[in-house]
Amino acid sequence: MDLKILCACGSKYAFEVEPVNGRVPCELRCPNCKADWTEAANAQIAQRIPQPAPAAAPPIAVRVVPAAPAGLRISKPAHAAESSEPQSAAPGPPSARPLPMITNLMPAPQKESSYSRFLLGIGGALIGAAMGAAVYFTVFKFTDKKVKLLAIGVGFLAGLGARLLGKEGSKELGAITGALVLVGIFGAQYMMVKTEIDEALDPKTYYREQVEYAKEAVKAVPNGTEQEIRAYLAKEYEEEASAIDASDVREFKEDLPRLRNLASGAVTFEDFQTRMFDGTEIYDTRLAYAKEVLEAIPTGSEKEVRAFLVKQYAEEGEKVKPEAVDAEEVQAMKDELPELRDLVSGKITKERYAIKRINEDKNADGEDEEKFQGSGAYKMVLLAMSLSWFNIVCMVAGVGLAYRMSTDA
Repeated sequence: MDLKILCACGSKYAFEVEPVNGRVPCELRCPNCKADWTEAANAQIAQRIPQPAPAAAPPIAVRVVPAAPAGLRISKPAHAAESSEPQSAAPGPPSARPLPMITNLMPAPQKESSYSRFLLGIGGALIGAAMGAAVYFTVFKFTDKKVKLLAIGVGFLAGLGARLLGKEGSKELGAITGALVLVGIFGAQYMMVKTEIDEALDPKTYYREQVEYAKEAVKAVPNGTEQEIRAYLAKEYEEEASAIDASDVREFKEDLPRLRNLASGAVTFEDFQTRMFDGTEIYDTRLAYAKEVLEAIPTGSEKEVRAFLVKQYAEEGEKVKPEAVDAEEVQAMKDELPELRDLVSGKITKERYAIKRINEDKNADGEDEEKFQGSGAYKMVLLAMSLSWFNIVCMVAGVGLAYRMSTDA
């Protein structure tokens, strides 16, 4: 007879047995948890073998003994009375019969084990966290907006993946899912901040910003008059036009030719990049400053130096008398005059000036300073911007949601 047993531990077995008197011939136990299956097997046998109807009780034979005649009664010995009854033969020992054995004890197909479901749950959490982080970063990449609440969506997708593939939750699965969500959210936020900073440091980004600024400035200052410049700077600085310093007006007027070239497209990105990295911009600025200084200080006397510095202070909005100028500033200007004369005379060319600046930028060991994007400061900036207070709040919310979804909480 084929029997099937579903144990409380989840194991399911099928086997063959030959019943004896409507029962299994021996005790049965689960190979996994050692639970007793005997009564369950007997119940299945009882359902399959019909029970015979109870037999009618045999009739009782009554023997009538005639009354003994009155008078003397002679008693027979007890053994004689017994001998008068027919004696039945004593039953012999029952014939030996081998007990039937259970055969074909094979586990029936059963559900996935808890460990395999646990591993599937981890896989589902990993897939969900990766998908959520990818969506989080992609939205920023195409919209240029940080929708930080999407961090909670990362937790939801990870928890959903763990539940769908794992079928059941546990604290261990919840902890692993939360860790995966934490890594996914932080990774997406880190990449968003890195993209922003890298784009800001990219020369192409700087070039586009400069072109946009030039177009706006040229449009606001078509004729280059002082009135137009003051109105434009007042709008930029959010001040009254009368409060704009004369030095700011002069510097803007000097920069107008460059802005017009940028706005018109005369300066391509390649030209702009070349001027940035070969020191042309810095050299031109320094040369213009040198010409201004030598025009005001032709002989290099202290009186000329003090008068020039007073003029510089006045352009910055400070009124200082010549005698009030610090002696150290006068000496610093005198020390600078030889280099300025070499620039104006052409003795220091653009190439030599660029080499000089490179040598000045070297550290004490003679090694070039580490680039910012590969420095520890760069990484610290990324870390600090990735862990803003609102980012942390969204991160905690996403991890908490994933934990609850994957732990039956």
